[in-house]
Amino acid sequence: MNRIAIFEEFPNERWNALSAAERKAWAVRLINGALTEIRNSGLEPDKWESYCLANAVNCLATGMFATASKEVEYAAAPATDRSQVFVAKTPKMSLDALYRALIQASKGADRYCD
Repeated sequence: MNRIAIFEEFPNERWNALSAAERKAWAVRLINGALTEIRNSGLEPDKWESYCLANAVNCLATGMFATASKEVEYAAAPATDRSQVFVAKTPKMSLDALYRALIQASKGADRYCD
């Protein structure tokens, strides 16, 4: 996954100044960007990516937009930086399931916006 492309315009320095709606939009953009990167590679997410992106979607659904963004960053970690024991024990979600979850979480997260 191309971490640079996903986080290219991420507003690190001004994150705290963003409204809740803007933070939500960024979290959705990052999760969607990661899923698109995986889809464009012609592959399904591996277990690590699947787990982290599912966590990102769950964080989005509960209004934890900064944490959702961090989970996308974790999903993009190189294989050498991942716990192999953890990966072996983690169930995997399909790309389509993650996209469906993102759509539902995005709708539900509206209640946390200004």
